[in-house]
Amino acid sequence: MTAITEFIQQLREFGTGAYLRPEERQYWEPPFDVNALPELEALLIGYAKSVPLDVPNPDIIRDHVLDLYTQLREFNARHNDAIIEPEEEAEITELVRMMWPDYAADHVPDFADLDASTSE
Repeated sequence: MTAITEFIQQLREFGTGAYLRPEERQYWEPPFDVNALPELEALLIGYAKSVPLDVPNPDIIRDHVLDLYTQLREFNARHNDAIIEPEEEAEITELVRMMWPDYAADHVPDFADLDASTSE
C-alpha cells in the first residue's frame, strides 16, 4: 500500500465512521462525502507522477509544491472545507516531502505556507 493510498484509506475510515462501534453511530453524521476521495487521490497521485527525477534548479520546487497546495485548497473549498483540515495538511506536507527526498528539508514548504505565499 502506498503512502497516498494509506492516507486516503484513513480519510475513508474517518468519513464513513468505520472506526466507531455500532452504538456510537446512532447520532453520528459523516463529516464529509467520501465520494470526493477518489478526486483527492487522483490529485495526489497525479502530482507524484509529475515530480521530476532531475531538478536543475531546486528553487522551482517551492512553486511546484505551492501549485499542488493551491489545487488541494480549491478541491477542499468545493467540498465545504470539510476534508482537508490542519491535521491532513500536515500529513499532506509529509507525503509531498517523501516525493522530494533530496530536497525536502530546504525546498519543500509546509501546506500552511500557502497562506503566507498568497498574502505576499
